[in-house]
Amino acid sequence: MLYSADGSRLFSCGTGKDGDSFLVEWNESEGAIKRTYSGFRKKSVGVEQFDTTQNHFLAVGEDHQIKFWNMDNNDILTSMDAEGGLPSLPRLRFNKEGNLLAVTTADNGIKILATTTGRRSVRVVEAPSFEALRSPIESAAIKNGVDPMARNMEKPKTLDDVTDKTKPWQLAEIIDPAQCRQVTMPDSMDAVNKVARLLYTNSGFDVLALGSNGIQKLWKWTRSEQNPGGKATANVVPQQWQPNSGLVMTNDVTGVNLEEAVPYIALSKNDSYVMSACGGKCYQEQLLIK
Repeated sequence: MLYSADGSRLFSCGTGKDGDSFLVEWNESEGAIKRTYSGFRKKSVGVEQFDTTQNHFLAVGEDHQIKFWNMDNNDILTSMDAEGGLPSLPRLRFNKEGNLLAVTTADNGIKILATTTGRRSVRVVEAPSFEALRSPIESAAIKNGVDPMARNMEKPKTLDDVTDKTKPWQLAEIIDPAQCRQVTMPDSMDAVNKVARLLYTNSGFDVLALGSNGIQKLWKWTRSEQNPGGKATANVVPQQWQPNSGLVMTNDVTGVNLEEAVPYIALSKNDSYVMSACGGKCYQEQLLIK
C-alpha cells in the first residue's frame, strides 16, 4: 500500500484468494475501490511489489518484467524486461525525482534504470554513464566503449518516453567499488525478526522498518561533527528512535501465521502518520519524529 508523492491518492497491490493479482486506487473517504488497473497475468506465484512516482505513474514487478501504468488510466502503459535477468516478481523502487528506478535481479543483484535526466544527474557526481547499475559489482566497461545515450541528451518530460523504442532506459555497469559504501542499522540479528518492509521517510532523513513480527522501528541520523546536517548517509551509523512513552510501535499479530502474512507500510506526506499491517488489522499511528 502506497500514497502518491503528494499524499492525495492511495494505492494497493496484492493477490486475491483466487491467486489473481490486482492493483487498485482507493477512495479513502468511502473506503471503496476507485479504480482497478488491468494488465496482470493470471495466477501469480506470489505478491507483486510496486511504487509510485511524480504523482503520475505506477510501476509493478511482475512476470520477469517491469510494468508501468498512468495513474489516470486503467490500461497498462508499457512493460520492459530491463535486458533480462529479473526474477519472477522483482522488487523495485523509484528515487524521489522519479528518474531512477532500482530493480532486484534473479542473481541477488540490483539494476538501476534511468531516464536521460537520471543519467545526467548521475554524471554530475562523476558516476559512469549507465542504463542500469549492477550489484554485486562487476568490472565491465560500456559495451564496445560506446556510450549508447550520448547521441540523445534531450530532457524527457514524462515517463511516457519508455514507450518510444528508439529511446529506451539504458544499462551500464558500476566499475569502481569506491563508489559504494554501507552502514548496518544496529539491531537484533534474530531470524524471526527480519525486515519485511523498509522505506525512507519523505524528508529523506530517517529510515522506517516493519519487521516480520509486526514491530516497527525508526532510525534517525542526528546532527554531529561528522554529520552536521543530520542527513541520511552511509558514513555515520543512525540511532534507533524511541517515543517518550517507551511504547513500541507494533501491530496486533494475534492468531496470525507470520510465515504467510504479507506486511505492508505507508507514510503520510508530512511523515506524521504511518499506516501498517502484518496479516491482521490495519493500524494508523502518529509518528512524532519532528
